[in-house]
Amino acid sequence: MMIQPFPTPPEALPVASTSRLKVLVVDDQPANLVVATRILQDLPIELMTANSGVEALTLVLRHEFAVILLDVRMPEMDGYEAATLIRDHTAKNPVPIIFLTAGEREEEKMAKGYETGAIDFLYKPVQPLLLRSKVKLFVEMHVHRLQLAETTRSFREANQRLNRLLAAVGEGVIGIDAEGRVSLVNPAASTLLRSPPTRIQTREAAELLGLLPFGSAESPWELAARQGLYRDDDASFADADGRRFPVEYSLSAVDSGSARKPSFVLVFKDISGRKAAEERLRVQAEYDFLTGLANRLVLERQLQVLAARAGRGEAGFAILFIDLDGFKPINDQHGHAVGDEVLKEVAQRLRDSVRASDICARLGGDEFAVVLSQVDDLAEAQQVAEKLLARISEPMLELGDGELIVGASLGIAMCPLHGASVEEVLRAADLAMYEIKRGRGAAR
Repeated sequence: MMIQPFPTPPEALPVASTSRLKVLVVDDQPANLVVATRILQDLPIELMTANSGVEALTLVLRHEFAVILLDVRMPEMDGYEAATLIRDHTAKNPVPIIFLTAGEREEEKMAKGYETGAIDFLYKPVQPLLLRSKVKLFVEMHVHRLQLAETTRSFREANQRLNRLLAAVGEGVIGIDAEGRVSLVNPAASTLLRSPPTRIQTREAAELLGLLPFGSAESPWELAARQGLYRDDDASFADADGRRFPVEYSLSAVDSGSARKPSFVLVFKDISGRKAAEERLRVQAEYDFLTGLANRLVLERQLQVLAARAGRGEAGFAILFIDLDGFKPINDQHGHAVGDEVLKEVAQRLRDSVRASDICARLGGDEFAVVLSQVDDLAEAQQVAEKLLARISEPMLELGDGELIVGASLGIAMCPLHGASVEEVLRAADLAMYEIKRGRGAAR
């Protein structure tokens, strides 16, 4: 390899960008290797040399090179054969090869060189500045390739982590593009919506979930776009069968690169369990656990509504207080289990004897109340009271020594006849019941 005198080198590459990168020079003439080393020595690279094609192949199998400078004319294995073998061994990560030659200027020879994997030719005598520039260029390209590979790997790992995270979370996660179409759906969302991802993706998100469409004033999409985040703790979505189920969700606006429209990420979870628990707590707070009838709290709340209606001159109502006669001896003689059965049977008979719009309640112990929601005539209330007393007094349970029969005392009060407020009507009904307590089965 003939090389012109070595001039003062230009500024070297930044060390940080080419740290530990390797360049291989292959030539059967040791003097040429020494000169090449002098020309490239100031570059922040690790320069390795080989004096034959066989030695070059050995190094290629052990190291990764940014570029290889390969002499064409060498004994035993020339540059073309060495380049072919190098290309075969580095097929996944091809190494740029620059041929160094004194006479391979024929088109046929150059074509052969390019076919073996060469990307450039430098003709002897080689210009030092040209050699340095070529090596520096390919080293920089290798740096960029490594950086791109690292970035790609990082993105791939981040995407894998994201996919694992999306698959692991119990909440449904849906990505929505700037046009309002589903672009991403995780397994939990697919399960909750009872539909495979392929049927969910690209669908209109608003239509899929049963929400107000994009562009609608005060829709979740518009609110999230303005505020960055929108939450709804008491919503409902529709699954693939059209069945709506309660959910809570958050909708985050994400910059989609469009100056006009954001994209969105919607995270939701099914709160059917929470709703069921809330309903159980509500029932426990408002209804008697033994009979299922409304308790005093619900009774008084409903009476406030009816009293307000009566105060406006609309329909009045009647309240019937009922106290079972001789209930304590039943508990004493037959046990509380039998007593409970009696209370449940009385409750059922009360429900069966009045209209759906009327209210039945257990006030505690063996005391009950029935509200006739639309009654203005005392005589009509008395007819219902007699019906209830007759129904209660029918035989209830078969015991070993015969049938169990229970009686009751009943007091009636009318609104607005006996009082305009709930307190006055309740007091009047309670007083009426206790005034007749001595007369078994009576109603007043």
